[in-house]
Formats: sequence, structure tokens, C-alpha cells
Amino acid sequence: MNVVLIPAYEPDNELVRLVSELERHKLKIVVVDDGSGPKYADIFESIKSSVDLVTLPHNCGKGAALKAGMRYIKQNLTDCSAFITCDADGQHRAQDVLRVAALLDKGENSCLP
Repeated sequence: MNVVLIPAYEPDNELVRLVSELERHKLKIVVVDDGSGPKYADIFESIKSSVDLVTLPHNCGKGAALKAGMRYIKQNLTDCSAFITCDADGQHRAQDVLRVAALLDKGENSCLP
């Protein structure tokens, strides 16, 4: 199983859109709330039924959010064979994530084009 790992700090509706698009393709999604705070609770609430949500108590930075997500995957999603990271701000499109997932499914996981 491939997992999509999305670190998110103070996200907007781009995260909701991305999760919605990826969910339609039956991908497992882990979102790490990097201490966004109560102002962003509605965003995370709107996606929590579609993702595994990891919440950090305060902003630790993208690297720490990625590490927290990887730790979660290792401990809880033991059938994960690979993970794909993407940003929550709309920089990465769902179709790009799907293309990488398809390559991983084919076993092309050493150097992706």
C-alpha cells in the first residue's frame, strides 16, 4: 500500500480540495497538523474522516512534521510499502501524486522521473 503524507501548517481550502481528489482514488492519506492552532480547526475537522490525522502541539517545522508522519506510518500502517509527500498549499496537484503512485505500483521506486 502506498501512503500520501501531507504536512500542513495553517492550511486553507487547498488542503481540503487535495484530500478530496486523492480520496476519490482510494489512496491512504496521512495529514500532519504542524501546530496550526484553533483558528484552523475547521479545516482539519472537515478532512478528519478521510485521513489519518496527526496533530503536533505547536509548530515544529516541515521537517519535524514529516518525521512525525513517517513515525506514524511506521507504527500504524505496517502494510505501507512506500509513501509520497506533497504540500498542503496547492503546489502539488493530485494528478502528479497519482502519477508517482502509479510508478510505485509498477515497482519503479528507485529514481522516479
